[in-house]
Amino acid sequence: MSKSRPLKILLWAGMLGVLQPTWFNESALGTVFQQSKPSRVIRRPSPPSGPSFIYMDLLVPRETRLKLYLDHKLDSVNSRQGDPVELRLAHDVRAAGRVAIPAGTVVKGVVTNVRRPGRVLRKARLSVKVETLHLAGGPEIPLEATELSLKGGSTVGRNIQIVGYTSAIAAVTSRSPEFRKHVRGGAIIGGVLSLMTRGPDIFLRRGTVLSFELKRGVKLSVTP
Repeated sequence: MSKSRPLKILLWAGMLGVLQPTWFNESALGTVFQQSKPSRVIRRPSPPSGPSFIYMDLLVPRETRLKLYLDHKLDSVNSRQGDPVELRLAHDVRAAGRVAIPAGTVVKGVVTNVRRPGRVLRKARLSVKVETLHLAGGPEIPLEATELSLKGGSTVGRNIQIVGYTSAIAAVTSRSPEFRKHVRGGAIIGGVLSLMTRGPDIFLRRGTVLSFELKRGVKLSVTP
């Protein structure tokens, strides 16, 4: 037998499927490729960069007292109705055991009434109402609070007391009936003139503390 005949037999057997190598098996090749196939990676969107904040709601109840100090001077001489007023919170306002409104927070209001003192028992008047709360980096929050009305003093009683006291001393120490008569007349004139004297105006310096009371609760969103 020639050397090429066994080779031909093997070749024909392979073609007829009699002798088929395992590495030519399609199912085996499929299994190998399936095992070597890389697993699928699911990519999730990355969270946004920067710190994340969690907010919680706090309610500052009605009838809470707000002590605010003026950020500028205010008086009954130069102020007019409708003039803006800027104040700052003088203390922390707490709710549910947390600071809801920190000290120094800006509160804006308006002058609602202003009146100069008169010459006949009319006192000076200055009224202020707060309208909005301005948290740092937050929106304007409307406020409903009591209106603060200030009244000036009066010098009428003091002037009458001084005139009467001076006239009484002069009348007692003088021995002349004519002089006493003139003293009594002077006392009456002095009393009338004191009624015609204009009373003092209202002057509030920068930093003056004013007190307001909430008429409605304020809902705030703060970080815990």
